[in-house]
Amino acid sequence: MFDLVISNPPYIAQGEMEDLSPEVAQYDPRAALVSGPEGLECYRSIASRLNNWLKPGGWALFEIGHTQGEAVKSILAQAGMIMIQVVPDLAGSDRVIAARRP
Repeated sequence: MFDLVISNPPYIAQGEMEDLSPEVAQYDPRAALVSGPEGLECYRSIASRLNNWLKPGGWALFEIGHTQGEAVKSILAQAGMIMIQVVPDLAGSDRVIAARRP
């Protein structure tokens, strides 16, 4: 078991691919970018396993899309995580979410 899990999972919704900059859309593998119709499938998958991976009191940190804070908070709360907080990037956009296993 781990004290800390850090992940930058795919978080782009399928419908957002066309809006990505060409240097991302044309060169990064689709599987590294897209996570289902809402961009949340990887968060659901990882959250469902955190109790097996994290020691009690351990933390999980994820990069998120700037519109996904509330949705990922909900996913983590449903998985039993606590102290869930969204951290903005330097531009003020939601970018990281942190959560603790009780």
